[in-house]
Order: sequence, then C-alpha cells, then structure tokens
Amino acid sequence: MSAEIRKKLAVNYGLLLGAAGVVISVIQYVTVEDFNMAVRDSGNGALAIAGIVLTLLFPLLALLKAKKEQGGFITFGEGFKLAFSVVIYSALINVVWILLYTLVLEPGYQEAAQEAAIEQMYEQNPDMSDDQMDQAISMMGNFTTPWMMALFGILFSAIMGAIIAVIEAAIIQKKPSEFS
Repeated sequence: MSAEIRKKLAVNYGLLLGAAGVVISVIQYVTVEDFNMAVRDSGNGALAIAGIVLTLLFPLLALLKAKKEQGGFITFGEGFKLAFSVVIYSALINVVWILLYTLVLEPGYQEAAQEAAIEQMYEQNPDMSDDQMDQAISMMGNFTTPWMMALFGILFSAIMGAIIAVIEAAIIQKKPSEFS
C-alpha cells in the first residue's frame, strides 16, 4: 500500500473516530445535571462502551477498505501502520477537544476534578496522615492540568492504538501467494 493511500485512509477514518469521540463527550457534557457529579463519575457505562466499540471499529473499517482496494491483500506491517495511524489521528482530535473543553468551555474542570479526587482519597484512605495527604494532593495537582491530561491522552491512545493495531492487523493480513 502506498504511503499516500495509507495516509488518506488514516486521516479519513481517524477524523471520523475523533469526531465520534467528541460527540460522545458532548453528549455526556449536555446530559449531566450536576457538573461536580459528572467529574466524579465520568464513566457513563453506555457512552464508555460506545467509545470502546468505535475505537475498535474504525481502524478495522480502514483495514478492510485498504485490503479491498489492494485486491484482497494487506500485509501485517501495512495493516499495523494504518490501524495505528487511525487511532493517533483520532487522539489528536480528542486532545484538541480536551484542551478546548478544559481551558475554554469549563475552565473550572481542573478544580472540580481535583476536589472529586481528594474526596475519593479521603474516603478510600481514612488512615492517611495529613502530610501524606498533602503530598498526594500536590502530586495530583501536577498531573491534572489540561496539558498533562492531553499528554496522557496521547500516550494512552498510542499504547491502546498499538495493541488494537497488532490484533486487527494480525487478523486482517493476507499476503498474495507466491504461486498465483
């Protein structure tokens, strides 16, 4: 598969997956009544499942399209690069959304997330000393900035994208026979 075809498919399916991720986030944003509760319980089951299904589906659709365009053949390497690229393009779209959401639409998100995490820490670790709690809160503050959330979003997506790409490319691959 040429780099041009791979890039076209990766961008198209990555943009679709990224847009789907943003739509899921917007649905969660507009359907939650209490902002602080949304921060604390951000794992809406149906939306989380939809996100997982779509994250598996879009790279697979890109692979199937590439395989079809190449006469029914795709190597593992080509498949891996394509599926991984779809997830990375999607991650970039979602990082832009995260930054827009946390810096513009809900600038109080970071504080609400920290307050919810502190409450959870107190509930889960009632025996923790004040010094330990202060140290944990300080470390948490460093990792819940919008920029760090964006960085971790890219890293998590890269890891998950690699796993998805390996599995899907291994399943979809088909090399042309030497004797055909």
